[in-house]
Amino acid sequence: MAQGANNMLTVAALYSGWSTSSANFDVFTASDSSMNPMDLSVTDITATNLDSTSTGFQTGDRLQLDATIGNTGQEDYSDGGQIQFFEITSSGSESPIGQSVSLNNLAIGATQSVSAEFDTSSISMNGNDPNSVFRVKLTGTIGEKNMISNNMRDATVAHDLVPSTSKPISTGQTAIERGGSLDFEVSGMSNDNVDDMTTMSAEFETREAGVGQWTDAWVSGGTLMGAGGGNERFVFTVSPPNSAGSGSYDARARLVDARGQISDWSTVNSNAFSLLNGLPMVVTSDNLGEVPSNCPTYPGQPTVKVETIERIDVAGLICDAETPLDQLVISSTNPAFRAWDPTTGEIEVKFDTVNRNPQGEVITQPLQVNLHDGEDSNSGTLNIMVIENGAPRWSSLPTQSFNEGSGSSLIMTTFLSDTDTSGQSASPMGLALSVEYISNNSLIEASLNGHTLNIDAVDDDVFGTALVTIRATDADGQFADTELTVIIANVNDAPTLDVSSFDNLMIKVDEEFNFNVAESMSDVDDPVDPINVIVSSDTWKTGSRYNALSGEIKAWFDEEGTHTISIVVRDSHDGMNAYDVTIDVVDNLPLIWSENTNSGDLMIQAENIFVGELPTFVITQHSDLVLSDISIEWSICNMDSGICSDFGIENPTSIVEYNFSVVKDGGVLFRDYVKIEVMAVDSDGFDRKTSIGMKYDVTEERPEVVDDSTDDTTTDGETASAAGNAGMVVYGIIGAFIVALLIAVTLGVMLLRGGKEEEMGMGYGAASPMGMPPAPAAGLGMVPDYSQLPAGGNYVTNDSGQTVYLSPDNTDWTMQADNSFVRTR
Repeated sequence: MAQGANNMLTVAALYSGWSTSSANFDVFTASDSSMNPMDLSVTDITATNLDSTSTGFQTGDRLQLDATIGNTGQEDYSDGGQIQFFEITSSGSESPIGQSVSLNNLAIGATQSVSAEFDTSSISMNGNDPNSVFRVKLTGTIGEKNMISNNMRDATVAHDLVPSTSKPISTGQTAIERGGSLDFEVSGMSNDNVDDMTTMSAEFETREAGVGQWTDAWVSGGTLMGAGGGNERFVFTVSPPNSAGSGSYDARARLVDARGQISDWSTVNSNAFSLLNGLPMVVTSDNLGEVPSNCPTYPGQPTVKVETIERIDVAGLICDAETPLDQLVISSTNPAFRAWDPTTGEIEVKFDTVNRNPQGEVITQPLQVNLHDGEDSNSGTLNIMVIENGAPRWSSLPTQSFNEGSGSSLIMTTFLSDTDTSGQSASPMGLALSVEYISNNSLIEASLNGHTLNIDAVDDDVFGTALVTIRATDADGQFADTELTVIIANVNDAPTLDVSSFDNLMIKVDEEFNFNVAESMSDVDDPVDPINVIVSSDTWKTGSRYNALSGEIKAWFDEEGTHTISIVVRDSHDGMNAYDVTIDVVDNLPLIWSENTNSGDLMIQAENIFVGELPTFVITQHSDLVLSDISIEWSICNMDSGICSDFGIENPTSIVEYNFSVVKDGGVLFRDYVKIEVMAVDSDGFDRKTSIGMKYDVTEERPEVVDDSTDDTTTDGETASAAGNAGMVVYGIIGAFIVALLIAVTLGVMLLRGGKEEEMGMGYGAASPMGMPPAPAAGLGMVPDYSQLPAGGNYVTNDSGQTVYLSPDNTDWTMQADNSFVRTR
């Protein structure tokens, strides 16, 4: 073959003989000249910074370059070659690094590692060229099919550049009140491929505008916000102390990368914020909540003796947030004011009189003072207790603090002094103490046991500040008052729920019920949050629920009875209260019959409950219910069979007093009963119904009226009565005539029907009209129905359960199955 065996990949070989020796035999081969098993490759190159753990480098760092060359072909290699590292310049040319290394003999799969050290002092850090490229290259090899594509490999190393910082920006109102703070945001760029905002930190400083020393004394924070997003920034908080001078302030910032490279300071944010001046003030018991936190504790109301030059330490009585007390100028036009001594912090006063109220009690005297802090002025009033020389005196009482629901005790003796009329000291043990005033009675209770003052919170929930005025009185009746400040600290209380709307709550079956938990929930410590509420009920209808976003319960109940809803309200501190509330669910509510107006809702009066008549009724309402859609239902039924034959409905607009009669042909029958029920809707929309129907049994005829008047002689006084009776007789005759006419018509109808009374059932016979004599009983001892019985008797039931009519003529008539009566005595 033209290229020789080196360029040939044997596919098959045929030998003329076989031996393990090196003897030559004739060989016949088959080969493919396009197949080359020889392949050497640069498999890896890395660059490691020997002077830093950074993934990049700075000028002057030493880099160690490591590379691996391997025999990746199918044949051992031993024909030599060179391995060389290069720096790739910005123009793309190769600059050798060190001396080349000879390629070892490499069996199939074998590798050779090489390394070199490179000093980066010659490389300039340029933001426009952020990376350096290093290359390892294999040259001078023999017999490789591809000597270019895998015989070199590059490694890119980033330049570790100095970051840059943007001007800090404020996030809120730049005028800071005393005790306030302001946030600033700081951002910038790493300028390289080594760092980002997450690997850098930031510094922030302030100074008086245009002058002064930069400082971070007021600065806190520096937390990275928005990491990984498009608005990564460091947030710093500036909190000027109360002692800081008022005016404008500048701000600046800078970034520090992971290598410790510090950016230049950002552009100064001139007049980035201003600190407002805190005016000097006079502290009283009424403005304790406005006093700066760095002011001394309020010592209480000062007390001086009358006609005596006294010095009052104003520490805690006069205060300026940023100006020391000795730098204030204090003056007054009050004649009692003598001088201000800034070195001792005292004012000198002398009062000529003791002021008293109409009850003779010593009261405070105002001392108006003017205050100037070198920048601004203010004024205020010191209330000074001026007492007699021999009166007791108080020293400042220590503020008493305790948690809500607790209390405190303080022995007063050590804070008291006394003098006699000559000004000599006297023992305070003889002084009588009393509590004169409590500024907030809803917060604390105070009492004295001798010289021991006991203070207690009024309940477990209140907190805040109160003042107690205590009076010391000596044996001469002279006294002095002082104030004690009491502070009750807040302790978390579980939220509460106003469930008063569930009192006597009643709804209809399947009526929607709504209750807003959020609006009824209260917490003395925290805002209420309906998402912390748990609501449950075992008996409400499917679909009922509690909406944790709106705080509203929406429920239905499909069964009558008392149902319970459990509500648990909880705050973010896991304080909780549980409530089990009940709801009465009804289908309708009762209307109660009563015999008087002192109870119930309705009364009923019945008349004409006699056989053969039409009963009339008067229903009156005496309760306060407002009723509408009124319905009065009556029915006439048989007492023995229970079958109802006649019905009626009345629909009055009101039952303040309502009259009506039942309707039945021929009137009600013996052993009928009339049942009355009332239904309506009340003003709350509830259906109302009488719990029981009023029932009236028909068991007797109207008693016969007997005229006992037989004396024809009358006096003058009886004349008018007789005349009235005569009129009544006329009406009676007319009424009897009408009744007789009705009977005649009824008999006519019966004759037209063929006289078939037996087919009409009980009660269809003609009854004797009222006022007319009853028809005589049949002479054979039997009558076809009750109408033929002698009038004026009554009905009873015998031992056999039969109905018996007891006639007024002492005869007994027993009712038969066909409604006829047989004489049995």
